[in-house]
Amino acid sequence: MNPIIDRIEKELKLDIENEERMKKLFSPDILASRSYLLNRLHRLEAIYARYKYTTRTDEQITLQLLLIKKKALERTLYPGFLSRALRSFWGRFQEGKIAKSIIIADTQAEMRLHDAVKTMGFSIDSKAIHKQLAHAPDHFQVTCSFYMNDNHRMDYRLKFEKDETGSFQFEKFEAVLTDEQSGNSIKQTFSVAEDNISAIKAYNLLAGRTVHQEISDGNARIQRSWIKLDLNDKDAEGNHKVKRFLPEYGFDLEKSLANLNLKERNLFEREQLIAALKNGDRKEVSMNIDGDEKKIFIEANAQTRSFNFYDKENNRSKKQEITSAKSLQSVQTNKQQDISAKRKRGVSIN
Repeated sequence: MNPIIDRIEKELKLDIENEERMKKLFSPDILASRSYLLNRLHRLEAIYARYKYTTRTDEQITLQLLLIKKKALERTLYPGFLSRALRSFWGRFQEGKIAKSIIIADTQAEMRLHDAVKTMGFSIDSKAIHKQLAHAPDHFQVTCSFYMNDNHRMDYRLKFEKDETGSFQFEKFEAVLTDEQSGNSIKQTFSVAEDNISAIKAYNLLAGRTVHQEISDGNARIQRSWIKLDLNDKDAEGNHKVKRFLPEYGFDLEKSLANLNLKERNLFEREQLIAALKNGDRKEVSMNIDGDEKKIFIEANAQTRSFNFYDKENNRSKKQEITSAKSLQSVQTNKQQDISAKRKRGVSIN
C-alpha cells in the first residue's frame, strides 16, 4: 500500500529544490527581479488553486502556511495597498481559471490511464486508480484477479509511474497464473510499451501457448512475430526467456488454417477465429476427419508451423495431429528447401 502523502508539502519541496538550482545558475539580482518573483508567485498560486478545497486536515494546515507565504510575496511585489487590492481581485479571478484548467487536465490524464488499462484488456474499477492518484505518489500499483477456468486463476499487478513530464503512465504489469488444483504458479512481468501484450495474451503465454505479437520499432514500422515463453529458462530478472518466431521462420496462420479440412465459415467467423488464435486462445472448430464432421479444439503452434489439437476433454489428440500432417505433407514438401534456409534466421530466444 502506498503511504498517504501531503500533496501540498510535496509540491512545495519541488519548488524549493527548483529555487536551489536557480541559485546555482543565476546571480542574486536576477533572482530578486520582478519578473522572476512574479513567476514564483504564479507557481504558488497554481499550487494553492489546485488544493484549495482539500478536505484532508494535514493538507489544510499546509495550505494555510502556503497562503501566508503567497501573501508575503504579494506584499513584496505590490507594496501599495491599492495595487495589492487590485492584484488580489484579479488573483481570485485567475485562481478560478487555474483551478478549472487543473481539474480538466487531471480528468483527461486519468481518462488516458483508464483507456490504456482498458486497451490492454484489464477490467479495473475506476475508483481504484482515482484513489491512488489522490495520494500523489511517484508510482503506484493496482491489482486485479480473474478466473480463466475452473482451475486457473490469474492475478495481475499493474504498475504506474510518472514520466519526465510528471504525467503518470501505465508502465508494466506482473502476471501470475496459479493452478489451484496443483497449487503451482508461474509469473512474468510485461512492459506495456515494449511488449504490447494484453491480459489474455499474458495468460496464454503463461499457460504455455504461442501468441502473435506486434510491436513498433519507434519509426512507424511494425515488427510482427509469434512468441512463446521458455518455461524452463529464466533471465537475470527472473522472467522466462522468450522464443520468437519471425515471419522468415515460415509459420503463416491463415495459410495453415486453409490447409486444415475445416467446416466452411463466413468471413466474420473466420476473422474472429484468426484473432482468437493470434491471442493464443484454444478455439473449437468443426473438422472433417475420415469423412465425419467432428468438433475439436485447436491452438496455434508456431514452433511446429501447425496447430495443437485437443478433444472436448482438453486431451491432446494425436489422431488429429496425424491427419493435419497428411494434409500439409504436399505443401511442406514443396517448401521444404526454402523453410530449411529460413529456419536458422527466423527464430530467436531472448
